[in-house]
Amino acid sequence: MISKEQFLELKHLKSLGVPTTTIAKKIGISVPNTNKWLRMDEDAFENYLINNTPYLEQYRAFILSILKICPQTQVTNIMYRVKDQFPDFNCRKTTFFRYIHDLREQTGYVKPEQRPTSFREDTPPGYEV
Repeated sequence: MISKEQFLELKHLKSLGVPTTTIAKKIGISVPNTNKWLRMDEDAFENYLINNTPYLEQYRAFILSILKICPQTQVTNIMYRVKDQFPDFNCRKTTFFRYIHDLREQTGYVKPEQRPTSFREDTPPGYEV
């Protein structure tokens, strides 16, 4: 699936007379998909996005707001906060955990591997500050 910006760029390039194969290479999709998107008008594209958005994507902005503030937040805590905020939320734990893992990798809010037990540096005896 392509984003709204890509769709508008695709339509703009076609209105300039750019060949379909060139548009496909520029956008990064196949020629048949490019033809499919070119046949759609903007309203049809909006309806397609609404009907084909993955379930967890509707909570992406809320989850990212949590991760921006505190990237090391546990996945279970994120899930409970989503459930509190959105009572209609219904998702299997493993699916949610996998989504958060992928989201952390995509955005760079990767959880630290090991939590520090002490903030002091290890110094040899007699050199403590």
